[in-house]
Amino acid sequence: MAKAAELGFKLSRPWGDSATYDVVIELKGRFVRVQVKSTMCKARARKAHHQQGAYMANMRHISVRPYVASDFDYLALYVIPLDVWYILPSTITAQRSALRVVPGDDRNRYERYREAWQLLRQPPLLDLPGGITLHAAVEALSRV
Repeated sequence: MAKAAELGFKLSRPWGDSATYDVVIELKGRFVRVQVKSTMCKARARKAHHQQGAYMANMRHISVRPYVASDFDYLALYVIPLDVWYILPSTITAQRSALRVVPGDDRNRYERYREAWQLLRQPPLLDLPGGITLHAAVEALSRV
């Protein structure tokens, strides 16, 4: 929350611990739900295709079930030892029991989301039937 506040985001926290997100960001009268995770856990390279320097983050809601895309809009994942943030859309992180990030390695599928704070300034991109995103659908309707 401190990093987001430094970047000028308006933040709120849900009361209690029953929500599937940790922080709400106000975005021009709309609200974006953010789940925050952190890791210090360096992953072991158990398989040949696993990259060295990877960090693992648990992605289970209350350690029981993986999150689904509708649980939050974005994941903010903090790699504590490296002071690195990843901002990932929920559609990418849904149904995963863990995420493996490799800061600084362009082969890492999540590297393009490293320090991607600008995503939090955009409406969430939800997938709709036919492969169109909610953002694209709203843009198309605004032209009618």
